Order: sequence, then structure tokens, then C-alpha cells
Amino acid sequence: MGTAESSPVQEGQSTLFVRRTTGIPVPTVYAFFRDDKTLLEVVILEYISGEGLDSLWPRLDQPASEAMLTTLRAYLDELRRLPSSGYYGCPWAQSHILPTLINCLVTGYRRDEPACKTHDQWIDRMMGDNEFTTTI
Repeated sequence: MGTAESSPVQEGQSTLFVRRTTGIPVPTVYAFFRDDKTLLEVVILEYISGEGLDSLWPRLDQPASEAMLTTLRAYLDELRRLPSSGYYGCPWAQSHILPTLINCLVTGYRRDEPACKTHDQWIDRMMGDNEFTTTI
């Protein structure tokens, strides 16, 4: 099973979206779901053996690291060429990114909200009644 800091369901949706709209190699998504009673989310992905780039990178020589950067750049360019869907949020126009567990417990998740049309709308929706504060 895969996990994501933001949401396993979001990871599953995004992975399916990338698979369906690009040629970028991503794992097969077998299932993803959210239990509304427990608020637990799960995504079941194809296991791909290998080593994480964070541990591999320091050992790569210059030609290998340049080849890796070229590949990553090509993937990012392909993602950037995707046409805009005209809203901010998750793939397939869900109202917004599924909130974290704490946010669900504190504010709840409103499924009936329409997709955001502007970045400012999306930020307002993500912030909800919360205020941004910082300390120095």
C-alpha cells in the first residue's frame, strides 16, 4: 500500500489522472477508498522495486545525474503541457483536495461544494475559518 502526506485517496486519483493523460510511467492503481466512519484512507498501488532518488542521488556520477535530470525535466514538461481544466482542485472536479484527518475532525468535509474557479477561491476554501499566523 502506498501513502501520501496529503491523502492516499488524492494520491490514487492523481496517479490515475497521470496514467490516463500522459506517457509518464506510474504504478498501477488497484484501489483507493475512504471509510467515512473512521476517516481512514487507503490506496493500493502496484509495487515497483527500486531505490529512492533521495538515497541514490549522492552516488550518481555526473552523466547519470544529468540523464536523471533530463528525464525528470521531460516528465515535468509533459505535465505542464496538459490543458487546464478550468478549475482548481483534484482531478475530475472534486470540490477540493481531501482534507487531512485533523481538518476532517475539526471542520468536517463538505462534499457538496462546487469546484473552485480561481486560485483565490481555492485558497479561501482550504483556509476555511482558520487564520494564517507566523512567529519570528
